[in-house]
Amino acid sequence: MIKRIIGNATLYCGDAFEILPTMERPEAIVTDPPYGKKQKSNHKDYFRHTTKLAGDDSLDCYQLIDGASKCLVAFYSPNNPPPIKWRNVLVWNKGLGVGSGGDPKTCWRRDVELIGVNGNAALLGGRDSSVLSFNAHTKPPSGHFCEKPEALMTYLVGKISEQTILDPFMGSGTTGVACANLGRKFIGIEIDEKYFDIACERIEAAYAHGRLFA
Repeated sequence: MIKRIIGNATLYCGDAFEILPTMERPEAIVTDPPYGKKQKSNHKDYFRHTTKLAGDDSLDCYQLIDGASKCLVAFYSPNNPPPIKWRNVLVWNKGLGVGSGGDPKTCWRRDVELIGVNGNAALLGGRDSSVLSFNAHTKPPSGHFCEKPEALMTYLVGKISEQTILDPFMGSGTTGVACANLGRKFIGIEIDEKYFDIACERIEAAYAHGRLFA
């Protein structure tokens, strides 16, 4: 296991199933776990070249995080929902130019993902619509197959009032960048050393720029 501290972020390169049970219960988990879909798609130009995501064979990742924190914010696929009873379900509208899934001749383009929320304290900044419109990356800047827009993750972290955020499936570190932008404490775990290094670089750059902190 590799451990790095950058600003107010503590980052681990290792297996979340081994590391998370050893930690104190965090205030909040904000994460985009592997969806348990084995990464299949009919898209012919981009997805065929992607590599398999670690842990994407089952919904075990959701079992790991369910109840592991006071507040849980987690993306999930409507095609393979985890067995969690959510208090709130948000819809991420990815915008134009994206979306896949199913037979293009008979299926509507799936350009949404679902975000489940449990256990959060009072929301910050009022009561917003549960449909969140943030344009997805048509080609993720980090190269990570499932990278989420920085603006979306900054919005989600900024809406909950919990101050310590854990992402046990950190990927390329977008949740950590959001926390750096907002002055929140961040703990990240990523099993893939390539993406761990990318996450470290992105979070370090976010602290160097000293953005937001509002």
